[in-house]
Amino acid sequence: MKTGFAQEQNRAKLYQQISDNYVYDITFDKLSVAALKNLNKIDKNLQVGNDNFRVSLYYKGKLIQVLNKPKTESDVVAWGQLTENMVNEAIRVSPTAAEKDFLVDDVLAEGMVSVLDEASKYYRSSDEVGGGGRNRRVFAVRDEEKFFYVKIKAFNKQTVTDLKKEFEKYDGKKGIVFDLRGCSGGMAGAAIEAADLFLDTGIICSIKDKNAAEQTYFVAEKGDMAKGSRIFILTDEKTASAAEIFAAALQEQSRAEIIGTLTTGKGSMQKLISVPNGGVLAVTNSFVFTPSGRQLDTVGIIPDICTFERNESANINALIEQKKVSCDREDRENKEIELEIVAALLNIKSKNN
Repeated sequence: MKTGFAQEQNRAKLYQQISDNYVYDITFDKLSVAALKNLNKIDKNLQVGNDNFRVSLYYKGKLIQVLNKPKTESDVVAWGQLTENMVNEAIRVSPTAAEKDFLVDDVLAEGMVSVLDEASKYYRSSDEVGGGGRNRRVFAVRDEEKFFYVKIKAFNKQTVTDLKKEFEKYDGKKGIVFDLRGCSGGMAGAAIEAADLFLDTGIICSIKDKNAAEQTYFVAEKGDMAKGSRIFILTDEKTASAAEIFAAALQEQSRAEIIGTLTTGKGSMQKLISVPNGGVLAVTNSFVFTPSGRQLDTVGIIPDICTFERNESANINALIEQKKVSCDREDRENKEIELEIVAALLNIKSKNN
């Protein structure tokens, strides 16, 4: 029985797509060898050796097959042929691999992802992309006494629609809280559109891939649905990706104050590549920069008010008065002090007025 990738041209096409889209340079040699070495996950008796000129297949410690590497590293078709030939030989000699040949494609894809960056992932089905859970509630609002509270667990196509619906009836008399604690991200495009709803002008973010000579800028159009009301964004260590794009845009445009802890620092975007067996490769293809040009990836966003390791007994006034300093990461999703700080800040403003 042939594997899901089956024909060598499919393997070659996949190698080419990864090479074309991956933000860093990656060789077909590295992708092919990493894929083949992962056959060991199906049968521990399968081992793949690699040197400068050959790829060798071993079964139970015995040499089974030796294939010369293509003379030209850029010959992606030849790399597809080499991979397919070795996969078929592994299935022939290993009863376990033959019995579990339906797993081969997944194992090969996972092997390739292992030599890419941490943000690149392999999903065994399209339903897993973005964490699955299509019925999971990711957007909620409530009208508090002093502020309008919006909880976003993930940015998706529906997020902007939901925000527009809620803020069409917003009168601008209260502060606004966007709770992004625990928000792992979602769609970057949705986060950019969402930020635009609360900005009148200025850069939202910029993006650059390996092939672009210059960064692509996304700029806000006039129209602040919050009507100039004070905005607060709550963050923690799990605030990532699209959520960081939204938070950084409003913070650096002086449109929002961030309360919480340092965010994840996942400032990259992924290209989704379909695999013939039904899986999906999410390959990092670009990096995101804040309005000021700061790269988000691995860095994250420092809050204006840091609540790291602060509980409900902390001195709120002291936290408010502290200067913006470095802040560590912490899971803060179920803490209440962040909302108490928001209420205190709004009280201060009302007294001053």
